[in-house]
Amino acid sequence: DNASTDDTSELVRSYEADHPPLRYIRRSENKGAIDNFQHCLDRAEGDFFLMLHDDDCIDTDFVETCMKAADHDTDLGYVRTGIRCVDGDGEVVQRYPNKVEGLQHEAYVDAWLQGRVFWYFSSSLLNTDVFRSVGGFTTEFGHLIDMSSFARVALRSEGRDVRTVKASYREHDERITDQSDLQPLIDEYRLLRDVLVQEVKDSWASCIEARANAFASRILCRYADDMPGGWGRLKA
Repeated sequence: DNASTDDTSELVRSYEADHPPLRYIRRSENKGAIDNFQHCLDRAEGDFFLMLHDDDCIDTDFVETCMKAADHDTDLGYVRTGIRCVDGDGEVVQRYPNKVEGLQHEAYVDAWLQGRVFWYFSSSLLNTDVFRSVGGFTTEFGHLIDMSSFARVALRSEGRDVRTVKASYREHDERITDQSDLQPLIDEYRLLRDVLVQEVKDSWASCIEARANAFASRILCRYADDMPGGWGRLKA
């Protein structure tokens, strides 16, 4: 609880009697999202770490499905399922089965950059120790904290992918209104590309760099095209 000002504390306390394993941690002051994410990782005690934002959701058998697919191997770096996108009313907009079973390391990152697998926190169990060993939630990234986290874990550990859709994320209208809003995203995508190129084997570097450039350009051009006003859109 990142020093929330609503009734979060009362709500969570109401569950404690029926759920003894529940640990509720409230911070005395709000230090920002990324710092709070890292605080969660620092306090985690399980073999795997799952972070759900306040509008994310997992199916009731998500953990069971992941652990069966992993053969209960707690040395795996990650276990990931397919994911569905829901709108503001909770209606399913799209389902994305996980279609990359068996791919590892550079081939797995390459598949992500091609849009063959979707990386979201809500559909991902990350090995707690592995995630900590690669730096956890690094402050260099804000908008792309999920992508940078998953890439580092994927490149340094073996994982398991489950094709079935077992988690949800909510789609928000992330409209960017001018180029000054777009610049931080440009900088982060450039940094993410550079991190990927540094992390992969030399034989993969040129391929991953080209894929990352194309991946970022598609997303950034879509944001630019949504901007109001012809001149602002053209400039972006």
